[in-house]
Amino acid sequence: MRKADQTPEVILKLFRLLDYILYQSSKPLVSLREELDHLMNYESLGKIRFHDTLIMTFDRSILTSPLELPPMLLLPLLENAFKHGAVINNVLEVRVHCAYKDQRLCFRVTNTVQSKTTKNKSGLGLSISKKRLCTTVSAKI
Repeated sequence: MRKADQTPEVILKLFRLLDYILYQSSKPLVSLREELDHLMNYESLGKIRFHDTLIMTFDRSILTSPLELPPMLLLPLLENAFKHGAVINNVLEVRVHCAYKDQRLCFRVTNTVQSKTTKNKSGLGLSISKKRLCTTVSAKI
C-alpha cells in the first residue's frame, strides 16, 4: 500500500465486498446493476493492489438493464483475469465488456497473458459460475 491515508478506503471496499459475499449472495437473484457495482468495487481493489501496473477498461454502458441474475455469477470471470493475467512490460491489462440486448447478456473479460501454458484445472471458479447459472435457469423452467 502506498499511503496510510488509503487505509479507510480499502477497509470500506473490503467491507462492501464481504457484505455482498455474505449477505447478498444468499438471494436467488440480484439486478445486473448490483452485480456490476460489485465488480467495479473489485476493480478498484485491484487497482490498489496492482498500483500503476494495472490498466483496466470496464464498459459500464448497460447499468439500466432490467436483467436479474444469480449473485456472484460474473465475479469468478473477473477474478480469473487477475489470477491468470500476466504483467507484460510492467502492465497487466484487463478489459471487461458487458452488453445486454434482445434478452441476452454478453459478458467478456480479456487480459494480457504469457504464451500458452498447461492449463490448471483444479480451480473452482468457473464450475461454481456454471452451477449458479444452471440452477437459476432450471428453476425458471
